[in-house]
Amino acid sequence: SSTFSEPDELIRDASKMLPRQLYRVFYETSVTLSCYVGTELHVQHREKPKLRLREGNAFQAIADFSLSKDLNTERIRRHTKWQQKKHPSSYISAFNNISKFHYYDSQRIGHRVSIAEISTEGLVAATVRRTVEETVGRWQGLDFLGKEVTTRHEKIPVWVNESIIPSDRSDIPVAQLKGSKYEMWLSITELRRCGSDFRLACSKGHDFEWLAAGAIPKSRITRVMPFDGETLHKYPELGIVRSIRRVEPYFFDYKTSTWQLEVSDARKRKPESEARKGQKRPKTTDDVGEESGRIPSPKPSEDVPATCPTCGHTLSEGSA
Repeated sequence: SSTFSEPDELIRDASKMLPRQLYRVFYETSVTLSCYVGTELHVQHREKPKLRLREGNAFQAIADFSLSKDLNTERIRRHTKWQQKKHPSSYISAFNNISKFHYYDSQRIGHRVSIAEISTEGLVAATVRRTVEETVGRWQGLDFLGKEVTTRHEKIPVWVNESIIPSDRSDIPVAQLKGSKYEMWLSITELRRCGSDFRLACSKGHDFEWLAAGAIPKSRITRVMPFDGETLHKYPELGIVRSIRRVEPYFFDYKTSTWQLEVSDARKRKPESEARKGQKRPKTTDDVGEESGRIPSPKPSEDVPATCPTCGHTLSEGSA
C-alpha cells in the first residue's frame, strides 16, 4: 500500500528535504526525449522502435515506468550507468541545484546546452510499503540442492502529486497508485537512508540527484535557460544568445525555448550566377562596395596613367 499520513511522511513533509526547484541539464545528444529538442534529434532504440514523445511531456524516458518492475535497486543502479544501452532506463535525472559539475566535468559533449527549471509545488511525501519475496536456487557444483525463499518488508520513500491523495489522507493500494496518472519522484539521499531494505551504491554527485519516474510534465517547467558554453543565461536578454561551442551557427529562441539554426543573410541570397541574370553589365567591385557600405580602393594599372587630382596633369615616372 501507499501511505501519506504516517509519522515518517509528516516529518518529511515538514522538513526541507524537498527543494522548491529542481534542475535538469540537457542538450542535443541527450538520451531522454524532450520537447525542447528537435524531434529529428530524438534518440532511437531497438527495444522501443515506436518511441515517441507523448503530448504534455517536457521530458520522457526511453522505457515506460512500471511500479512493480522499476522501483528496485537494480533498476536504479542501471539508471546511473549512462553509457549502457541495453535495458533502457525508465528514470529521468534532475538535481537540486545548478552545479558547474554537470556541464564542465561531464564526459559527454554538448554544443547546445540548456537547463530546465522544474517546480516541485504540489508534491507530497509518501511511502510505498510492500512485501518482497525472493527465491534463490542453491547449488553444490552441478547438483541442485533446492530453492531458498526469503521475505522482506520494504518501505520506500517517494514524492507524489497531491492530486492522487484521498481527502482523508487514507492509504491507497499500490494497484490504484499504479493505475492512476501519477507523478512520482525519488530522492537518492532518502533512498540511502532506508537502511538494508533499499541499499544504493555510492557515486559522485548522486546526493544531489532526484529521479522522476517515466516522465516530467510540461506543467512543471517554469523556465528553460541556455548555456552558451561559458555563461548560463538565467533570464531573457536583449541581445542574441549564441552557442560558443557550436559546429554550426545556433542561437537560442526564447519563444520556443529551443536552440535554432541561424540562417544568415548570405544563405538567403540567390547564387551569384542567378543574381547576374538580367543585369546590363557585369557586377564590379564598385557594386560590392556600394552594397557593403564601403568604397573600394582602386587598384593601380599599367594601362591607365596616374593623374594629378588638382590640375588633371598626367604624371609619368619620375615627375614630382
